[in-house]
This record gives sequence, structure tokens and C-alpha cells, in this order.
Amino acid sequence: MNFESLANELLLDIFDYYYVIDLLRTFFGLNIRINNLIGKYFQSRVMDFRSMSKHDFDIICRDYLPSFFDSVSAIHLSDDGATPHQLFCFLSHNISFHQFTHLRSLTLHCGPCKSVQKSILSELCHLSSDLTDLSLTFDDKPYFHGEESILPFVNSIWSLPNLTKCYLCIEDLPVSTIVSLSLTDLTIKRGSYSLDKISLLFKHTPHLKNLTIPSVQLNPDNQIELPVVPSLNMLNTIFIASEENMVAKFVEKMPNLCHLTFRTFGLCIDGHQLEKIIGQNLPNLKVLEFRMSLTPDRHLDIKTQVDRLLEPFQNPFWIDEHRWFIQCHWISSMDNVYLYTLPYAFDYFDFHQSLQSKSILIYDDDFYQSYNHVHDLIVHSPSEQNGLDLINIRFNNVRYLLIDSLLNNHFLSIIPNLNHLVYLDITIFNNDPRYKSQLQNLLNRAPRLYSLRFGTGMSPSKFCEKLVINLRSSSVRRLILRDVRRQWYNNLQCALLSHSSLGEQCEILEIDVENETCIYDLVDSMVNLRALYVRSWITSANSATENAAGFVPYYDNNEVIKTFVMITDEEENADALLTDGTSTRFFDL
Repeated sequence: MNFESLANELLLDIFDYYYVIDLLRTFFGLNIRINNLIGKYFQSRVMDFRSMSKHDFDIICRDYLPSFFDSVSAIHLSDDGATPHQLFCFLSHNISFHQFTHLRSLTLHCGPCKSVQKSILSELCHLSSDLTDLSLTFDDKPYFHGEESILPFVNSIWSLPNLTKCYLCIEDLPVSTIVSLSLTDLTIKRGSYSLDKISLLFKHTPHLKNLTIPSVQLNPDNQIELPVVPSLNMLNTIFIASEENMVAKFVEKMPNLCHLTFRTFGLCIDGHQLEKIIGQNLPNLKVLEFRMSLTPDRHLDIKTQVDRLLEPFQNPFWIDEHRWFIQCHWISSMDNVYLYTLPYAFDYFDFHQSLQSKSILIYDDDFYQSYNHVHDLIVHSPSEQNGLDLINIRFNNVRYLLIDSLLNNHFLSIIPNLNHLVYLDITIFNNDPRYKSQLQNLLNRAPRLYSLRFGTGMSPSKFCEKLVINLRSSSVRRLILRDVRRQWYNNLQCALLSHSSLGEQCEILEIDVENETCIYDLVDSMVNLRALYVRSWITSANSATENAAGFVPYYDNNEVIKTFVMITDEEENADALLTDGTSTRFFDL
């Protein structure tokens, strides 16, 4: 049997095992049948360009993408650390989104370059009418001249006739003045919404079913009357309010709400009052998830106050009828008490060594004790805590972990596995010899770890000699060695780094160096490097010379700090200076 005799369905399954650039290089152009199958493949798959080298990305945009303008249904482009300025490169190929005539899903992460941001926003006016799913993330607030506004671009999104799902992470996002009859799922990740803004949002998105917004300001002096939103089934937000009844007045406009997730800061709604709000206004509520924080009375015993908080949640309404179980935790050295539903429903957890907890959970059920939603975990100084093994908290799905001290066995029991860990942020403040073995143990337990960041008080020489050159990880591809203390690495230390196990396999590096020769040495010696984020310093007397070289300095007392990005890929153009002042240099390796 030869390759040509395989059924189309089997060939499509085979394509799944190929990265997009390898798929196109291997199969495109063999014959008309294979070309048509590749087109059919892209009708149901995402053309995902994340973590792709610039060289491969340029090849796809130049040689392959024009053949699939009528086939591609989903695109993911990103200016994140793995692919800096990818959108700039995309636009440089004179490709417009309107050329993708059957595009149904578009995900864009736009970096700080203002001209690219404006170009992307302009492209929104020309998206395919078939688009059903749109995700936009802007690192910085979009910049406009004079009377220009982002509102026309927001209106163009609300005007898409078939758009049902939209994710927007853009600062100071206005509410559309256009009514969308198709949009049902909306997530907005930045900003704060007043009642008048919420009212407009509800009026102009009348068929909303699922809504996630960063926060709602419930001002008791605001006389805005919200419209009733009978279509809304799920709400996720932060309530900024000073009184419990303000929350009640807000949710009463959502009579068919089935799933409510909320947080409060400085406001803790009493269990009896919350039961009343649900009973009177939310008859269809099935899922309740909350986290409320308050400042306890310093003059009263903290455990007595915790018991008073939990007592209203121990009646049949909570335990028997809905099986909503509540837990309270507090940190003895801090002025906050946290009250939340179980299982814990939020993706972030700040863990302190003195954490104590108490719950009303009466069922020994792993589901209700779960903290599996926690993806981002911050751990503060667990080394001297002796009672952590008594806390019934286990984090099984951590993707980002920040640790600022040594780890003991009690803490390691709280994270039973690191199989999902992708980002590890380690802060080291001394030369304790135990760091090396503990870090290596962490790396051994994290098979998917991609990014490793060090914040350290150690000198670069000791840090390189004692730690970096001795650590091993088969999965780490990104190293971040930039420190708030501005520890500058010299040529010798850069050489030690580049010849270490982590340095040899590193693809993305962020580092502060003493001089420009360090940069070229890193580029020459780190064979897998494809993106380099560098901060280096020079004296102000030499700033004119450095400016002439194409770098844009940032003045700080007597120093000039140069921040620029180098993308190590084949590129005919020696330099490309972006309009936001970030210098990007391309190297022919």
C-alpha cells in the first residue's frame, strides 16, 4: 500500500500529527487531491502561529497562505514573548483579514506597537461576515490622534451579523452604540463598569447568555434603572459595593440566572442576607461560586469572628437543598479574612505560611475539597511552617508557580504533582546550598515546564556558577534572568550561561548585560535562540554613539538603559525600527 491509496479520512488524521509548517512543506504541491485535502483540513482546524519562528512564519505568509484564503476558518496570531512582533510581520506581507472569506474564529494578542494596534483595529471593519468567535488582547491602551476613538471599531464588532462569542482584553473599552442580535457570550477582562455603562451594554446586547466583566460599581447614589435581562444564564464579575442590598438590586434584573460567580473586596454579604437574595431574585440558580474578603475587628478573637461568619451557612438551604459548602481562611500576619465556596472556583491563590482555615464541609468528598481551578499559585515563605500538612488544600493543576523561599516536605505535599506546570518563577535572596537540590527536584517533577524565571539577590557570578550551569530540564525553552535590582551579566557569565544545559536548549532569553558584545556572543553561541530580550547600560557620555546605532535610550540618573528585542532568524533586512521605539534586529544565523 502506498501513501496515495490511503482514504481521505485517514490522510486528514495523519495531518494532525504535523506542525503547520511541516505539514505544508511535506505535502503541499504533491497533487491537486492533496492540496484540496489540506484546504479541507484547515476548514476545521486552527491555523495557530504561536511559538513559530519568524523564518517559518514568513515562509507560510509568503508561499502558502494565499492558496488557502478561501479555506482557513480559524487563525491565532500573537505578539507574546515567544513570537514578538508577529502581527507586525503579518501585516508586512500585505495580508488582510477580509481575504479569508470563510473565517469563523480569530484570536489576536497585540503588543505595544501603536501603529500595529491601529492597523489591527482598522482590520476589524473588514472581517468576514461568517465570523462567530473573536478574541482580542491588547497589551497597552490603543493610541489615537485628535478626535479618533476606539468606538467605531467596537461598533464594527457589534455589527458582525453572526458573531456569538467575543473575548476583549482592551483597556478603557467603550460600550457599543450598535445593537448586536447575535452576540451571546461576552468576556471583558479590563476596566470597571458603572451602572449606566452596564445598562447600555444590556440594551445593545439583548441576547446575552454568558457575561464575564471585570467589575461592577454599585453606587448607592446612582439612580440608573437597569433593564431586565431574561436571557442571561451566567454572570462572572467583581461587585464593588458598600451595601448588601445594592447587590440584590443588581441581580434581580437577571431572573433566569443559573450560574453566578462573584468576588467582593471589603464587603462580606451575610449568609442569611445572601440566602434571601437568592430566594427572592434567583429562583433558577444552580451554581453559586464566590470569594468575599473583609477586614476583621482587631479587638475581637479572629476564630470567634470566623465562627460567626460561617454560622449562617450551616442551615438546610445551604447544606441539604443546594449542597453549597463554605470555607473561611485567614492569615495571622495580615488583616484579611476570606470566605468562599467549595470547591474553590478561581484560578488564583495566594498561599502564606501562616494560613489557617475552617469550613462547614460535612462530606468527605474530594470534589468539594478540590482546588483544581487554581492555575496561578503564589507561595510565600513556606520554609518555617510546621503545620501545613494539617491544611486540607491540594493544588493539582498549577500552570504558574511563584516561590520566594525554600520548600519543605509539608509544602510539597500541598502540590502533589507538577505535571501541568508551564511557568516557574523563583526568587532567591541568599546562597543557601539547599537551593540547588530543591530547584533540581522541582525541575524533575515538572515535565511540561516551558518558562523559568529567576529573581535573585545573588551576584550574577555566584548565580551562574552555583545554579544555572548545574540545573537540568529537558522541557525548559524560555529563561528570564532580568532582575529588579538590575544585575548586569558580563561576557564571562554570558558564556557560562550559553554553554550550560539550560542555555544550549534555550529559545527565548530575557537578560540584563553589561555591554553590546555580550549580546552578540549570546546570539552566536546559543544555537537554538530565536528571541532575545535585552537590557544593557552605557554611560550618558556615550549615549549619542549608541543612539546612532539605532537604540532608543531610557534615561535613569547617570545611566542610559537600552531596552530592545532581538529576533534571531534569517532576514534579509538588517534592521527594522518599529514606530513605538522598540528596536528589533534580525540576525542571519
